[in-house]
Amino acid sequence: MKDSRMPSAETKFPDGCHPAGFICHLRSPERAVCSTEYLERLVDEGHVLACCPVNFTEVYAGLREGEEDKTATFLNSLEYLPVTSGIARQAGLLRRD
Repeated sequence: MKDSRMPSAETKFPDGCHPAGFICHLRSPERAVCSTEYLERLVDEGHVLACCPVNFTEVYAGLREGEEDKTATFLNSLEYLPVTSGIARQAGLLRRD
């Protein structure tokens, strides 16, 4: 069952902002398409900011020296969603299509 607090597939993100595109926010929140203000607006509208193991992997794979503390603080502020085999399968099919 879908959590109504999560952005739907129809949610319109700013151009260039991927729903999981937090890296730009972490590096330059004042200039990022996914700005602090945008993320705060999502929360104010009742959405949940969340991540999964894949997001953690992607962020840490591109981590620059000196970004560790800020990145850990941000990622730990998000709701963590585990990935089951069913979720992984569905994600793969969505990506394929």
